[in-house]
Amino acid sequence: NLYNLEAQLASDEVTLTNAMNTAMNARIGLALLLQVPDPERFEVAAPDTASLRGAVWNAGTANALYRDAVGKQPQVIAADLRLNQSLFNLKATKALRYPRVGAFVNLSTLFASTSQQFVMLPELDRLEPIGFLQNEPSKIVVQPIPKYRTSLVPRGEQFRNNLGSGMGLSLSIPLWNNGQVRIAEQRSRNAMELARLQSEQSRNTLYSDITRAVTDYRAAVARLSTNQINLDAQKANYTLAAKRYEEGLLPLADYLNAKNRLQIAESSWLQAYYEEIFRLKVLAFYEGNFSWKNP
Repeated sequence: NLYNLEAQLASDEVTLTNAMNTAMNARIGLALLLQVPDPERFEVAAPDTASLRGAVWNAGTANALYRDAVGKQPQVIAADLRLNQSLFNLKATKALRYPRVGAFVNLSTLFASTSQQFVMLPELDRLEPIGFLQNEPSKIVVQPIPKYRTSLVPRGEQFRNNLGSGMGLSLSIPLWNNGQVRIAEQRSRNAMELARLQSEQSRNTLYSDITRAVTDYRAAVARLSTNQINLDAQKANYTLAAKRYEEGLLPLADYLNAKNRLQIAESSWLQAYYEEIFRLKVLAFYEGNFSWKNP
């Protein structure tokens, strides 16, 4: 019996070590997938299933959940926006068949940093001879040359002096365009039809995903229920086996067999338990209540 117990202990230690290594690898893999800065310090919190179940499973059926999710899912919203864009593009393409009237108004001005102006001074610079009188040639005719100076024209004055404006109308009548408008319109129709099919496909895909998610959730609930029944039965069987073994009424092999079955039942229950939580998270995502934080 001692050798059997030591062998069982060694086997349990190996199983525990393998399970710890698997859990560590899964935790670090999840941290790397989430791009956590320090993966080795990343820990997974135990979720609160009671609050999650009350928050998610109000829809009840796949159809009700789909009606609630179709207006929230980004892929459906994006497909609808692309469809609306294609409709406007088609209208804009059709408008190319009609005459176009345009109007324009412009206002402009300019200035130069080197623009100068002449400023007359009150005194004269000199008297410049320009000729003589015809009837008295001895008298010279002179022209006064005033004094002046230059200065830069102020920027504001240049803006006012050089201010210009204009307006006009234009009319374009498409008489001959070599079929370009017709081809463009057909392309717009094809793009609109493609966008419509993509919008419909996004809805069909969403409905299929939600139906599958609801089915998976119900299967997870049933699996958890059966595993709970099995766990309770294995606990009762192990308790009885332990008492009988202590009293010497049960062989060691049967006792270890009951213990192994209990451990398998506990492992299966944990897997079913967290699978139900995951399926609830999927339903929460389709309801728009998904969060990385523990509720």
